[in-house]
Amino acid sequence: MTERDTNTPAGKLIVISGPSGSGKTTVCRELLTDPAIQLSVSATTRKPRPGEQDGENYFFVSREEFCGRVERGLFAEHAEYNGNLYGTPRDWLESELAAGHIVLLEIDLQGSKQLWEQFPKGTYIFLDGLGAKTQPSGSHAATPRAPKSDSGVRKPPTANANWPRRRTLTTPLSTTISAARSRRFEI
Repeated sequence: MTERDTNTPAGKLIVISGPSGSGKTTVCRELLTDPAIQLSVSATTRKPRPGEQDGENYFFVSREEFCGRVERGLFAEHAEYNGNLYGTPRDWLESELAAGHIVLLEIDLQGSKQLWEQFPKGTYIFLDGLGAKTQPSGSHAATPRAPKSDSGVRKPPTANANWPRRRTLTTPLSTTISAARSRRFEI
């Protein structure tokens, strides 16, 4: 048996990102019906809601503690949303991946980009939510293309050259979920 490269996690990382209303939660909820997939537990500075458990729904921490962890590089990604800080604890994520688990993250594009820099072998899915709104039912036609620059070349979806080109999912959401499930061991 050969020694595993310590830079390559044994588990699989799946990152679902997109704007509010794009279907992230729906896709994640459906994927989580598979017992092999577990949802990442984020740290947050917001107050717990009724019924939420520390360490199960979130790791609830003070703003001061959160900022200290950011300074020490203890988050794989972090962002501010509605005045609260959210982040994925690096030690938790790395231990889950090292244990061979399939970890699912539902985060914004900013956090997804931060994760890409550290875990480029993960599977990154961006849902834009436009397919269901702009395409006729059952259509698999391409979404409108990015505008052309002055030179006639289409602009990439992001200015960051290290960020991979993303494919926008325009198929019905049920097809997207089925495809994600069937590919879970190829991720």
